[in-house]
Amino acid sequence: MKPENRHPGRAMAFVIKTNEGGMWIIPQVREALARGMSVVVVFPNGDGRLTRALEALAAEEPRLHLAQTEFNFSMRPSIKTLRGLWEVRSVLQQSRADIALYHLYASALAVRVATLGMRLRKVHMIAGPLYLENKIIRTVERFLLRLDTEIIGGSDFTRDYYLELGADPRHLHSVPYGADLVKFSPDVMTKTAARAALGLPESAFVAVMVALVYSPKSMVFPGVGIKGHELLLTAWSTFA
Repeated sequence: MKPENRHPGRAMAFVIKTNEGGMWIIPQVREALARGMSVVVVFPNGDGRLTRALEALAAEEPRLHLAQTEFNFSMRPSIKTLRGLWEVRSVLQQSRADIALYHLYASALAVRVATLGMRLRKVHMIAGPLYLENKIIRTVERFLLRLDTEIIGGSDFTRDYYLELGADPRHLHSVPYGADLVKFSPDVMTKTAARAALGLPESAFVAVMVALVYSPKSMVFPGVGIKGHELLLTAWSTFA
């Protein structure tokens, strides 16, 4: 995990705990590069959709550097965790990043701890605030959020949640992650063709949910699907 970013001028680091999900950072990385920044992405070792997409982009962009790490972003107290945090700190120092942008809560915890004492602007972008439903995490977050320079909620709900926790409204923002609507254009596939591909009659009601659906978590609403898909299925049945 040794980025070779030695370009003068502005540099930006993206930190994310997955090599499979988090595909939304690709447009952000492209935009940073388009603005003349050198970019390093810190993420776990291994093959995954995000790994492949970043490797393809790095082959085109000499200012993009990939820093894969053995650290799995687990924050359990252990020597392995300390080594991982030191590795993250080292790569951010070597990259000479002016800004670190991190997504997903485990990434936020890691960067906050790893960069203590570093002169680095830290931007926490929040895809979803489910972790705040846990009372312990919510209590701790009241203090840890002060380690973020800026906080970007993926919705007004998330922004308001952090406002309640005491975040400075001057450094609190709301920017939806969004979806590429081109992929759902009627020009891509007609409704008739889509139903035929699914083996459904043309008159059938069809609803589409676009999301990475996680299994239930033990710390928050145990036993419940956290993306709400079971509720949507019940609601959609009323249209049948």
